[in-house]
Amino acid sequence: MNVNERDYDIREVEVDERFTIAKREMLITFVVQLAYTFLMLVVAYSLGKGDPTLYRFVMGMPEWWFWCLIITFGFLGLIYYLVRRVFKDIPIDPWL
Repeated sequence: MNVNERDYDIREVEVDERFTIAKREMLITFVVQLAYTFLMLVVAYSLGKGDPTLYRFVMGMPEWWFWCLIITFGFLGLIYYLVRRVFKDIPIDPWL
């Protein structure tokens, strides 16, 4: 098959494995981001509703803000783990 030829069958195209790896890592990242956003919204809207004079405080911060910080640090640890242990370092050299 000529590289410049446009008449080909898509089933004959060999898939670069880097795209498969990148798609898997993208899906993992997307799920982690959705989980983080959902959890932050639930905490902020459940603990942060109502009259601010009735808020409970932890270490001088409103309770909802304290738990949001704890969740953020937890997800930062998860992201660090994913980047160091799960995601693969792949070269971006041309694939021929």
